[in-house]
Amino acid sequence: RRWALMHELRGAEEPPLDELLGHLAPVDLVIVEGFKNYTHPKIEIRREQQTAPALAPGDPDIVALAADYTPPDTTLPVLPLGEPRIAAGFVASHFGFSL
Repeated sequence: RRWALMHELRGAEEPPLDELLGHLAPVDLVIVEGFKNYTHPKIEIRREQQTAPALAPGDPDIVALAADYTPPDTTLPVLPLGEPRIAAGFVASHFGFSL
């Protein structure tokens, strides 16, 4: 069962994450893209060809990496890109849900 809410900003500022979540409450889990500057559990997407610096070393809220390679020097779980069942299993386990 799913429900989604879409809203066009039409040039307006993007509302803060807390305000957006208020439109969805009560829910068990919300998955968002972006909002990397907010304090919430995150999965960082990394690609081998990516040149931008990794975020995980400076962000304690990053709980795993999803990558198309095995990033060196990480103690975080690495979820293979293109394997949504593995990512879903990690998210369920991390938040204490059963699939």
